[in-house]
Amino acid sequence: MPQIIGTVPVYADDNGEVFVDPADVDSDSEEAGFLGLGKRARLSRIDRRLGRLERRRGRVLSKFDDYEEEVPMEAAPQADVYQAAAAAGMISENQFNGLGNVSLVASGTGSLSDTINRNLWGKSLVLTSDAPDQVIVTGVTVAGLPVNVGSQGAPLSMFAHDSTRFGISFGRRLALTGQTFQVNLQNVDAGNAHNVNGGIIADELNPYAMQRYMESMLLAAASQGFGGMGY
Repeated sequence: MPQIIGTVPVYADDNGEVFVDPADVDSDSEEAGFLGLGKRARLSRIDRRLGRLERRRGRVLSKFDDYEEEVPMEAAPQADVYQAAAAAGMISENQFNGLGNVSLVASGTGSLSDTINRNLWGKSLVLTSDAPDQVIVTGVTVAGLPVNVGSQGAPLSMFAHDSTRFGISFGRRLALTGQTFQVNLQNVDAGNAHNVNGGIIADELNPYAMQRYMESMLLAAASQGFGGMGY
């Protein structure tokens, strides 16, 4: 007749499976443990625990639709944001934004500026004047950030449409709705006033494409009962 000769600890995992857990199975001894399983038993138990953790992870991830470990948009480099928007068809290239006209009195200063009413990336600045050799550009700011890297003024002719660089390329400077492009100017002619006008060539974040994109996101969320958004 069978007799009880001892006991051994057991445990059950999340799936209801039951496993033997020898009392000193974590010992470094090759012969340790109630069953004498030693290191092989310890490794087996670690593997089972890793398996259970992986199953738990899978169950958590299954609650989210289209789960991806992505870099937050605010942390993404600007170039990557532009490329992502371009790939989604939300960029209208080579749009223009006027900066108006300013009259500079003799030896006077002034500025051209415009408040942006659409999100855009400024690429090139083009300036003209009735006396480009008498006017210098003392500073350019985009959304409050300076473009010029030095403290001295530059001749307006650098920004002419027929200059060797076809205007000054910004390399795409982002300005959001409500932010400002500004060009500071100085008339170095002590005897005459001169006029300056200018504009920006830019790539625009197309508001209509952006609107359609947001609408599609809202419709997708509504059709799923916002389940994929963690609500």
